[in-house]
Amino acid sequence: MKKFIASMGVLGLLMSFSATSSFAAAGEDHLDYGQSLQKGQHLVSQNGLYSLEMQYDGNLVLYGRGTHLWDTHTGGNTRVMGVMFSNRLFLPGDNGYSQWTSDNWNGESGNLLKLQDDGNLVIYVNSFTYYRVVWDTGTNLR
Repeated sequence: MKKFIASMGVLGLLMSFSATSSFAAAGEDHLDYGQSLQKGQHLVSQNGLYSLEMQYDGNLVLYGRGTHLWDTHTGGNTRVMGVMFSNRLFLPGDNGYSQWTSDNWNGESGNLLKLQDDGNLVIYVNSFTYYRVVWDTGTNLR
């Protein structure tokens, strides 16, 4: 029963991914809660040195200074539809299951995904007076 409920939750996210998600505009360096990247779309840091690419092969890859810095290891997975930011970074599959998800620290929900000028991809949570990191790629200044 728990698997069914979890599957229905992912299925609901998939439906919202295809029907109601807003997508990042070209040149954006962040995703707000509920925004997505489709295959072929990307984020670019404000200084232009780093990019997060949702590749057509299903892999989400962070590039910087002419090199590969980090990825989700989902290349070749034809089920991946894109990437969605909804409390955590999430790659939904066409089969109703998550193909990859960020493991936010302490299970905390984030509300901003930012590709920083130092090359780090970070999920922040707004703590009313400041933003606090709940997940990152650890790729800063590589």
